[in-house]
This record gives sequence, structure tokens and C-alpha cells, in this order.
Amino acid sequence: MTTLPEIAAAFSSAKAAIDIVKGMISLKSQVEVQSKAAELLTIIIDLKSQMQAAQVAHAALEDRCRQLEREARERQRWDQDKTNYLLHRLTAGGVVFRFKAPAGDPRPQHDLCVLCAEKDVRSVLQPSDPVGWTKTLKCHACGSVVMDERIEQPFSVGAHRRDGWEPFT
Repeated sequence: MTTLPEIAAAFSSAKAAIDIVKGMISLKSQVEVQSKAAELLTIIIDLKSQMQAAQVAHAALEDRCRQLEREARERQRWDQDKTNYLLHRLTAGGVVFRFKAPAGDPRPQHDLCVLCAEKDVRSVLQPSDPVGWTKTLKCHACGSVVMDERIEQPFSVGAHRRDGWEPFT
């Protein structure tokens, strides 16, 4: 990153180059001129290197600035969108943030992970393997499992006979 010392060094090099050119004007012999020209060339090369480093650092700062602006816009959008979610207790006892669609919103009904939403991460819960006789939803961001609803247990009523089972009709 560009810092004040780097910028000050570039200005110092430029000032030294200007001073050498002023000094070259008053020189009388060819040897003195060549000596000062070589010194000037060294300073100009150093100045060019410092300017390139400053350019690279400036580009990195611009990229970081764009990234921070993008993150700020996303956070602002998420803060606005949070108002469309309400805490909801599922029939099996799990708690989720349920989407409450505003009028004209084409997004489907969905639930968000409470743990992730509190960390400003939007993670839609997905159906997962049942646990016992309960359907579950899983957050793939943090791995939490939320109990959704109980699965009705099928049963049949029948009578036992000596020759086997006979369901009542």
C-alpha cells in the first residue's frame, strides 16, 4: 500500500532531479555534464520505480475500496430484507426465520437458519434425513439440524387368528 513515506520519497527524488538539471546548466566541461547526467539518470530510474510501486499500491487500494463498498451494499440489502422474515416455531418444536413475502415478491416460501441469520448469513434450510419419526431441515452453512414436523406413523387395526393376521375391513 502507498504510504506517506513512499510519496515523500518520490517527491524527494523529483526535487533532486530538478536540482541536478539546474546544476548542469552552470557546468562548463563535458566530463562534469556527463557525471551529472549519469547521476540524473539514476535518480530518474529510482523515481520511476517509486512511481510504479505507488501505482500498484493505489490499484490495490481501489480494489479494496470497491470490495468494501460491495460488502456495505450487500449488508444494507440484507438489513432491509431481514424485515421480511419472522421467527416461526415449527410443529416439531424447531425455530426458524420464515419468509413473509411482501406483495408482488416472486420468491418462494422458505425458512432461514436462525444461527446463521444472526451472523448476517442468509442460509436457506433444506429438507434432510428424518430423525426417528420427525422430518428435519438442515443448514448447509453451519450444519445445524432443525426438527420440522412429525411423520404420522401408519398403523392398522386387525385381529389375530390361528391361521395368520386378518385386518378388519
